[in-house]
Amino acid sequence: MMGERELKALAADISVHGLREAIVLLDGKVLDGRNRQAACAMCDPPVELEFYPFDPLIHGDDPIDFLPLYQNLWAKFGSGSLPRA
Repeated sequence: MMGERELKALAADISVHGLREAIVLLDGKVLDGRNRQAACAMCDPPVELEFYPFDPLIHGDDPIDFLPLYQNLWAKFGSGSLPRA
């Protein structure tokens, strides 16, 4: 999770520009977007959250491969160096 200062900055940005990326759910839990969800809760006036479910037909079979951190690591190091949960 982001620190309080970063979350406040994100909340300020969302207040001005709106939520740019929906929050992705897997089995009813947040897969991607915990910081966006927390920042939206800090906005005044409140920002409506947008959710969509993880879909293997769109996002690929493995939810871990969908996460931005793993996408960035893949681009930088390739599959041989990626830690797996």
